[in-house]
Amino acid sequence: MSKHILLCDDEVAIIRAAEIKLTRAGYRVTCCCDGQEAYETIRREKPDLLISDCQMPRMGGLELIRRLLEDEATRQMPIRMLT
Repeated sequence: MSKHILLCDDEVAIIRAAEIKLTRAGYRVTCCCDGQEAYETIRREKPDLLISDCQMPRMGGLELIRRLLEDEATRQMPIRMLT
């Protein structure tokens, strides 16, 4: 089973380029356009890695990370920022 990566960015071109590269590398990729959508997706799907932008509508990347770190269920998830 391939690793699951969640990409979160409000720039469609960035999401699509990263999604293509990661999918071709063998990862299962889910895309979100803001931090709130990403948070809900993480709680539901439990991805192996989050790659997130900082500035997004509804909830920015830093707020998303803060919420994930406060939650015992998501505290250990690896996170990388794409800015």
